[in-house]
Amino acid sequence: MLSESERSYREIFNAATDMIFVQDAKTGEFLDFNSETLRATGYSEEEFKEGGVALFSPAAPEYSMERAMDYVTKASQGKPQLFEWAFVDKGGVLHPTEVHLKLATIDGKQCLLGITRDISERKQAEAEKKELEQKVLQVQKLESLGLLAGGIAHDFNNILMGVMGHANLARVHCGATSQTARHIQKVETAARRAAELIQQMLLFAGGQPLDSVAVDLGQEIEEMGQLLSAAVSKKAHLSLELAPGLRPVAGTPNAVRQIALKLITNASEALSEDGGTVTVRIKASQAPAKKTVSSHMNWLEQGVMHNVLEVEDNGSGMDAETLARAFDPFVSSKAFGRGLGLATVLGIVRSHRGAVDVDSEVGRGTVFRVLLPLSESHPSRQIEQEVAAPERGTVSGTVLVVDDEEIVRDTTRTALEDHGLKVITARNGRECLQLYRLHADSIDAIVLDVSMPLLSGPEALDALRKSGATVPVILSSGYMEQQIRKDVPKSARPDAFLAKPYIPAQLLDTLQRVLKKR
Repeated sequence: MLSESERSYREIFNAATDMIFVQDAKTGEFLDFNSETLRATGYSEEEFKEGGVALFSPAAPEYSMERAMDYVTKASQGKPQLFEWAFVDKGGVLHPTEVHLKLATIDGKQCLLGITRDISERKQAEAEKKELEQKVLQVQKLESLGLLAGGIAHDFNNILMGVMGHANLARVHCGATSQTARHIQKVETAARRAAELIQQMLLFAGGQPLDSVAVDLGQEIEEMGQLLSAAVSKKAHLSLELAPGLRPVAGTPNAVRQIALKLITNASEALSEDGGTVTVRIKASQAPAKKTVSSHMNWLEQGVMHNVLEVEDNGSGMDAETLARAFDPFVSSKAFGRGLGLATVLGIVRSHRGAVDVDSEVGRGTVFRVLLPLSESHPSRQIEQEVAAPERGTVSGTVLVVDDEEIVRDTTRTALEDHGLKVITARNGRECLQLYRLHADSIDAIVLDVSMPLLSGPEALDALRKSGATVPVILSSGYMEQQIRKDVPKSARPDAFLAKPYIPAQLLDTLQRVLKKR
């Protein structure tokens, strides 16, 4: 019969929440186990004694018998061991553990006392923490790149103002049929393409909400059929699986087309020289409850319904390192990085309050999924028309042009004076307020830059309105309109917004519209 002290020992031994075992210090044979060891592993005492350590050790190099015996040997020499290990329970489930192995004398015999703690929850928490840190680093990296891209785009738009404005004026003055006019027109075309690239940089940089409309995703993709077919390699087969009857998404048609075109072009480039298939799908889906490190789903409410634009290829796929950099600007897995590529897609999707997810594996292709929120309204088709300059003499008066860039002031002044208007210029918000006080009776409108030293455009506009001035004000910026709204007080909304780079026709048309409202 067990003595009272032995019964107490067994009760404590079996009440422990950690797994405890006793091994022979010389042979490593299991001598005793507590109840938790048998419960957690699912094995019986007999199975433990017969199978030994190999019974529950995972079949992986890091859990080899050589490593296990190394810990046992050191502990048997009186060197306590604390290490991470793992066991596979009888049901085949892997459990990471922390093992404390120490030499002890039990009943006059040298034994190893092992205390094992299941650290599955801790490991899961560490993995989730690491995943979160990776996402935070990715967001910080994108924000840093966004600030750089936004700054470059803003300054470049001011330079393009001079190029586009003066090229337009030169073409008008030299006559539409001259050889010089044709050369100038090519300059204007190149400048417009540069301006489009800058808009992509701003989308990537800002991720700001756009003025969205209801967009039929399937209809937009279907209407792009010929263009999309031209975007893929001749050896590639383009397959469209467009689910009918889906609710429209909240976005802009042009942005949706850009997303589709860039993803399909990217998928086509990933195919081998023997060709392959690019599949485009549209379907309804809920935002997933769980995110992966490779996803960019931080902006979605979990469980909310979205439409999904899915682009899949059976090309070469991406390894983990390439996948982690997939949305970086100027990165390509096929050749030297060129263009903004998928970074633009991410920027556009963020501006639509959507998200991007990607799955890829080397040799098995890639799937990009763009989730876009649903719209509450019905789709409407809008046709964009090229702005024509008002006839000379239909717009008159004095305009105060405020911009810290000399090239912008010069271009704007020339365009307005060529149309018969009088122009006063200022270099910043403070000069704007000073000049307006001096010429308030004669100034009919103000063209006001947003980003300026000393006093910004929104600050100057706020001061004008608080002083009681009702003069029409056109805010102008190299940034997007939605991006600067937060900087403009609600009490000082402009009469119009003019995005740089603009041509004289756009400036004059905007002036004509705001002056008519007076």
